[in-house]
Amino acid sequence: MYLWGESLGAGVVGAIVSDVAVPVSGVVMLTPWDTLPNLAQAIYWFLPARWLIRDQYDSMKNLANYGGRVALLVAENDEVIPKRHGLRLFESIHGPKKLWEFRRANHNTWPADPGEPWWDEVLAFLAFAFGSGPN
Repeated sequence: MYLWGESLGAGVVGAIVSDVAVPVSGVVMLTPWDTLPNLAQAIYWFLPARWLIRDQYDSMKNLANYGGRVALLVAENDEVIPKRHGLRLFESIHGPKKLWEFRRANHNTWPADPGEPWWDEVLAFLAFAFGSGPN
């Protein structure tokens, strides 16, 4: 099984793979964050935001023991989830991983057209889990 999560959905995907009883071969996380408290504090720097968050959505912790393939996609100019949060998550992943950065894109302008080359790259990266990819 493969999972895809975008923005908040990326946090949900992280929570799913933290349960080792759920057999997930690979995940794609588009515009993810490291932890929701870190993100909230960065956005609301003038408040004690990290202490007000009840749901942690700690993708770093949730992916810490995950051994499947992780494709991470960040938008260079993301105004909702600054790319540093996705990069911090990427650096924390110990298993097979690959990063795509969409230059000049923001949270809602990443290249979604299915004809874009990155789609094939992500699928090839994930397909390697079955021994059919070149990576």
